[in-house]
Amino acid sequence: MQEKMKNNTDISERIIQMLEYLDIKSNNFALKIGYSRSQMLYDIINGKSKPSFDFFNRFINSEFSAIIDLEWLISGKGLMIKEQQLTSNCINCPNCALKDKMISTLEKFNEAQAKTIELLEEKLKFDVRESDASVADVG
Repeated sequence: MQEKMKNNTDISERIIQMLEYLDIKSNNFALKIGYSRSQMLYDIINGKSKPSFDFFNRFINSEFSAIIDLEWLISGKGLMIKEQQLTSNCINCPNCALKDKMISTLEKFNEAQAKTIELLEEKLKFDVRESDASVADVG
C-alpha cells in the first residue's frame, strides 16, 4: 500500500513541477485540457486519486503535449521538456502558454548581452586611453 501511495505522490509532484514550469494555475490547466471543473486535477495533485486514461488522453491532445514529455509525466524518466520542439512550437503557436514567457526570457537575455557589450566597449576605450598614455610617456 505504501508503494502505491508513493507512486501517486511522485506523479503529483511531476504535475506540480509541470504547472510551475508552464506558469499556469491548476484550474486554467484543467480547463485548457478540456475539463469543465478542476476538482479532478486538485485530487491528483493532493494524492487523493491517480490520473486516469482520460487525463492522459486529454493531455496528449492539448497544446502542452508539444512541450512536456509524456514519458516523463507518467514515469519520471527522461526530461520534462521536449527540448527539440520547445522553441519552434512555442514561438509559432499563438495559443501556447509559454510563448510570452519565452519571449520575455529572450528579451532579458538580449538586454543582458547589450549591457555586457556596453561594458566591454567602455573597458576597451579605457584600455586604449591607457595604452595611448603609456606610449606618450615613453615617447
